[in-house]
Amino acid sequence: MDTPSPSPAVELLGMIQAHWTTDAICAAAELGVADVLAGGPIGTADLATATGAHAPALDRLLRALAALGLCTREPDDRWASTPLGDALRRDAPGGAHARALLTSRLWRPLWDDLTASVRTGEQACSRVNGRPLFDHLARRPELGALYDVTQRGLIDDAGARFVEAYDIPDGATVVDLGGGTGALLRHVLAARPACRGILVDLPQVARRARAELTAAGLADRCDVMMSNFFEAVPGGADVYLLSFVLHDWTDDECDVLLRTMRTATGPGRQGAGHRAGAARRRAGRSRPRAVRPAHAGRHRGSRTDPHRVRATAGRRRFPGRVGDPDGRAAQRDRRASGSARCGPPLAEMHLSGNC
Repeated sequence: MDTPSPSPAVELLGMIQAHWTTDAICAAAELGVADVLAGGPIGTADLATATGAHAPALDRLLRALAALGLCTREPDDRWASTPLGDALRRDAPGGAHARALLTSRLWRPLWDDLTASVRTGEQACSRVNGRPLFDHLARRPELGALYDVTQRGLIDDAGARFVEAYDIPDGATVVDLGGGTGALLRHVLAARPACRGILVDLPQVARRARAELTAAGLADRCDVMMSNFFEAVPGGADVYLLSFVLHDWTDDECDVLLRTMRTATGPGRQGAGHRAGAARRRAGRSRPRAVRPAHAGRHRGSRTDPHRVRATAGRRRFPGRVGDPDGRAAQRDRRASGSARCGPPLAEMHLSGNC
């Protein structure tokens, strides 16, 4: 006999209570459970001592984490990690630990204010914290550092595939606008040894970027510019990158940014990127498709769009999707991007993920 499907009410209850999963993972990250389990199986009492937790309550949390596949209980009653749980370690690639902390400390209070943002159209971050998101990150450097790690995790998931998909000529000068701590530029410069990079970001981010690029041995190939990209963009480059940028801003702000870029590149300039595009066409290759990480689901952009309603006032821009039912905003984006391409090409990584 076939198992009956759950009723709509039961299915909806599962969605309503989905935050229990998030809360359990965030608590594990705050306590550093995965970091302790990295040392091998351990009993609840010892794990509680190592994490500063209440042993009976921790045992209940661990059982929930085991149900999620983040740990297992051994026959001797000790707890052991799993490959999924290992990804929550502080030093694990992908930035999941930092994302859990940022969710707990920054995003969750803003999600709690989502209803007010939908009613008013105002940014929850400004209402809850008294200032816009990026100003808040500048005032709270510990949150800004976590934000950098989460962005690096998203870029590392797709950066290598980006440089394979997009023909950035070796020897080109590549500007990454709002490039964070340089994760994407590191992929580009590693794949194109003759390229030079220029990273542009706000001062507090640019200082961290300079330190990370120096540690990566790229200081002699990459300059860091402390600037507000709405006001100044370095000219004379061959390729300009925007990664996880346009979705953070309103249509009017995107228009200002793209026009600033257009002014910096100068009218009619033919950059190396144009030659690469011509070579690709001669070789019979089509324009590279958007680079998407492995976790990007079909409707992920629509599900994450409210994230921007309460965080930055930006939005995803896909024709027929949330916030752009008639595709007009996407058409404006294409026209603005097209005007920017009168100079060197604008390469935007279209990645479905939270900011």
